[in-house]
Amino acid sequence: MDIVEFLNARLDEGEAAAQAVIDAGGRSGWEAVPIAELDGRRALTGGSSIFAVMDPVPEGRACAEHAARHDPARVLREVAAKRKMLELHANGCPGINYCVSCWNGNESLDWPCPTVRTLASAHADHPDYAPEWAPRT
Repeated sequence: MDIVEFLNARLDEGEAAAQAVIDAGGRSGWEAVPIAELDGRRALTGGSSIFAVMDPVPEGRACAEHAARHDPARVLREVAAKRKMLELHANGCPGINYCVSCWNGNESLDWPCPTVRTLASAHADHPDYAPEWAPRT
């Protein structure tokens, strides 16, 4: 598996998970809202549906806010943006290995370029991630 196949597999997973929520009737536009009748707890809501209720402790509020930022519509937009980034930073010539966006025609810039390496590094904890893909310092 190369780095592009790896990234596309991770993007496919994120897209499938978000689409499954939508297909199950989930709404987008999630938000974390306080619910007074639940003793200060926060609920993760989408439209009129409540998906989860978090305890009123700081980590409960933080979890609700974090989850609300990952509603399915946003995840699908992020997947599309990352696919576009991969397209923009494609290997211009397999065998020679240069990035079509980063290469300036003069300097040698190995591929995968820093952008592709950085995208992959978000998944460094995945068992298929190869350490040689790590961004170079």
